[in-house]
Amino acid sequence: MKEISKVRLEFDLHEYRQLALVIRDHKSLLYKLKMNELIKQGLIKDLNIIVGILERAELK
Repeated sequence: MKEISKVRLEFDLHEYRQLALVIRDHKSLLYKLKMNELIKQGLIKDLNIIVGILERAELK
């Protein structure tokens, strides 16, 4: 059975929102880069997961 690990990060609200903006900006830049399409799609998928986590945490 897989062991589940949890990590808790605390940010000031301003820093938190800044982090979310930076990640979104980086994601938009990925669309413009010329790289292997599978790698690009993997990075975009990872960034979508991170942005989703940040957005859900902001609602709490």
